[in-house]
Amino acid sequence: MVLNLARLEIGLEPDDEAYWKVDGTLEPDRLAALQATAASLDLGPMRDAGLALIDLYREVAPTLAARHGIEYPTELDRLLSDRLRGLW
Repeated sequence: MVLNLARLEIGLEPDDEAYWKVDGTLEPDRLAALQATAASLDLGPMRDAGLALIDLYREVAPTLAARHGIEYPTELDRLLSDRLRGLW
């Protein structure tokens, strides 16, 4: 989902194969941030990757929502994120 948001951010359409050729289309800093979320299946690295994905989502989604005339659900984001953080 976050990768498709990153694609939308640069003007590409979402894709069922969101990873297809993404290394040649995303800015290096955005690509590096996404690559950092590929982690081992151990609890610590998975938690860190999940939290990094949340941060990336928050960085991209509100702007895209505004661009498309959609109100970003800030309160829902906060509630769900707090709940997720509480699981760890």
